[in-house]
Amino acid sequence: MYALMESISGITFPQEGLQIGQLVGFGLLGYIVGLLIPFATAGILYVWLLLWGGEADYVKTYQLYIYATTPTLVFGWLPFI
Repeated sequence: MYALMESISGITFPQEGLQIGQLVGFGLLGYIVGLLIPFATAGILYVWLLLWGGEADYVKTYQLYIYATTPTLVFGWLPFI
């Protein structure tokens, strides 16, 4: 990954390993961001639907987003087989 980033940016990155605290911190940050992104995406979808004359509330919009995303999460890994 470092070689790819260096070739793209032309900047030399230090190649030292992460400490255990950094790994735990990044893991927690990734978990929290992973929980918040669906709510933010549903919020953007809700505003978009309101602009086009939608009448449903945010809860229904979130439900729509989750139902629409579920098949991708369940079957999206199949092309890798």
